Amino acid sequence: MAPPNPTDWVNRASAGASHASREARMRRFAAFLEADPAGRRGATIVDVGGTIGYWREWAKLLPPGAVSRIDVVNLPGQMRDLAGRELTLGGVALRFVAADVTTGEGASALDARYDVAHSVSTIEHVGDAAAQAAFAAALRRLGRRVWVQTPAKEFPLEAHFRLPFFAWLPLPVRAFFNWRFRLGVMPRHRDWREAVAFCRDTRLLTRRAFARLFPGCDVWTERCAGFPKCYLASGPGSAEA
Repeated sequence: MAPPNPTDWVNRASAGASHASREARMRRFAAFLEADPAGRRGATIVDVGGTIGYWREWAKLLPPGAVSRIDVVNLPGQMRDLAGRELTLGGVALRFVAADVTTGEGASALDARYDVAHSVSTIEHVGDAAAQAAFAAALRRLGRRVWVQTPAKEFPLEAHFRLPFFAWLPLPVRAFFNWRFRLGVMPRHRDWREAVAFCRDTRLLTRRAFARLFPGCDVWTERCAGFPKCYLASGPGSAEA
């Protein structure tokens, strides 16, 4: 029998607050769309690292007619039976694309430019600082404007493993916890090397580091109990017409 998740009570306690913050963030995104002419004619969006569940829950908050198509992109091998599928959700066309926007694998299926490059809780999972910089550059290249969110490293309770100050611990200590326990919303890795790789590639960002990745963008801080909980970069990409 698998050991119990010692952070289950944190998961339950945070569920309501997380839903409320996501709803507020989506309403802010709706205003972001409406403030741009593209949002009045039907914007195209590329959502890198997105899921069908996210849009099933939140597409209802998009302004009517503000979005014409959303291309939901995830790594080859992670899309499973969704890759290549198309569906309509609330009057918006969703297309699922298996691609790696940093290496270009599968990117021929994407448009050269979108009105908005959107990414939520993804940049902290792509790897080291160089990988994160390449990911941010790809978003800025794909989108005339960008909308990118990531959990704050400064928040006392780490967003994924749900342990206090977990993001600041040395890698071997974080890997030990992941190897020994199932914590927060993350899977347990029983292979030590997999635990090390997984924790190494879950890399939260400070506000300063995040802002450097998106020059010219506004960076908004979402707070909880006075602490920075998430960061949101919105503004121009580098794919101007």
